Amino acid sequence: MADRYKVLDIFAGAGGLSLGFLQTGRFEITAAFENNKAAQETYKINHTGTVLYNNVLEADFDKLIQTHGHFDVIIGGPPCQGFSNANRQHNQLINMNNRLVKTYVEFINSLSPEAFLLENVKMLGSKTHRFFYSVNDPEEVKTYGSFNSEDVLIYGGDFGIPFEKLIINDCVNWPNIKSEPRHHIALRTVKRRLNKGKIADSEIKLLFELLESFCAIAPDPELTIPIRDFLQQTKDLQYPLDEMITVLNIIEALLRLEDIAENKIIVSSWKYDNSRLYLSINSYTVIDYLNHELEKEYILNPEIPNAVDYGVPQNRERYIILGIRRKYGRQIEFPRKSDMVTNVNDAIADLYEVTPSENVEDTPVHSGSQKYTGALQNLRDSKDIYNHIITKSTPIAMQRFANIKQGMNFHSLGQDQKKNYADPSRTQNSIYLRLDENQPSATVTNVRKAMWIHPIQDRAISVREAARLQSFPDSFRFSGTKDQQYQQVGNAVPPMLAKALAESVVDALDSKPKP
Repeated sequence: MADRYKVLDIFAGAGGLSLGFLQTGRFEITAAFENNKAAQETYKINHTGTVLYNNVLEADFDKLIQTHGHFDVIIGGPPCQGFSNANRQHNQLINMNNRLVKTYVEFINSLSPEAFLLENVKMLGSKTHRFFYSVNDPEEVKTYGSFNSEDVLIYGGDFGIPFEKLIINDCVNWPNIKSEPRHHIALRTVKRRLNKGKIADSEIKLLFELLESFCAIAPDPELTIPIRDFLQQTKDLQYPLDEMITVLNIIEALLRLEDIAENKIIVSSWKYDNSRLYLSINSYTVIDYLNHELEKEYILNPEIPNAVDYGVPQNRERYIILGIRRKYGRQIEFPRKSDMVTNVNDAIADLYEVTPSENVEDTPVHSGSQKYTGALQNLRDSKDIYNHIITKSTPIAMQRFANIKQGMNFHSLGQDQKKNYADPSRTQNSIYLRLDENQPSATVTNVRKAMWIHPIQDRAISVREAARLQSFPDSFRFSGTKDQQYQQVGNAVPPMLAKALAESVVDALDSKPKP
């Protein structure tokens, strides 16, 4: 019997990558890391032979080696939102998930596997996905071809707050206060309600508490005088619109400055332009970072495969890097595309007559799927089908369902059915998408939030149907609330794609390194 290679799966999620590697019969998933509690439960149910760890940021590499020995392969999909104008609408410049790409590289450099697979969003290879240059980065980062500077807007207004006084020795000197998630949520909520003329006093008070905390310990009194004056003027909680816009701008500036300080981002210069404060910050692409860190020891092969080309009934493009140690003298080739192109009907047709439940209780249904002989019959590997559950739809959602044809979405509705959307024109094409049964589906995300519609019935897609579109077999069970289950399915790597990639990894490893 051929040797089995030992795998470590980090950022494992529900376990789609792990499942695909296991399906080859040539790998054992020795250990995995996953932080999300619901995904942990799902992983444990389906991967009983794997030691599951929690926080990748607390990994003890020496202990991992002592416990499990050498890992032949490391696989995983570290979240990475990069930074972009879209990110900046969410108050923070630096998404915490960005550091997880560097954590993935730390695992590779510390554990020295023979090969690795890194999966991420399609845009990872673009210039949008960048790291800000910080005091923790080595000087050699400045030699990256993508190393450049951009002016980041911190504050726009003529309120007279000299925020630049916080910049000392090319870093933001932040006072000893810490915002909390509730402050960020309150800010987004107030901004949204402000547009509709509705403001909740409790949320305003929460934001004012943050301003008062800053005033109490700010390093320079010149920073606080304008803010204190503003707080005094608004003590009666009667908020004129212009003043509320000003306070929101101030709070956004504070949160961005806190973000830059906490991540030790280097500020090369600052300037005012029409009362707007800009900080000049350097950055470099994620791809340049990955190449620099990994190419010395590994032969890298990056591509953007589409899952539909490997039999998955879904158009899903992802950026994937396959790496193998240079001693093997070859790269890991991406698998040949399958001749089988599947569609929504192939994935879920046997469930058309099976009524889904609105109850999250894990009670199986029976569809007679064992008799199915068409494409993707390999997914129907259990007479008991779990997770065929949906959320209860509102009356207005049901009306929309009834008026959307296969392959169409929210934009095909009349204006009278879009009234509760502030700006319907900005709604994504994936919202209220009714699946076309004769085509592969669009990219599966959290289809509950996207309100995906069954191809022939006026109802939402069930968790199990979404899992089928992702190529999970029926024997694979999901745990958690409905939304947690939908999210796990949407985050997963399709097991059929994972299996095809795993077979390519086996082929390369079996070639053995050169002497």
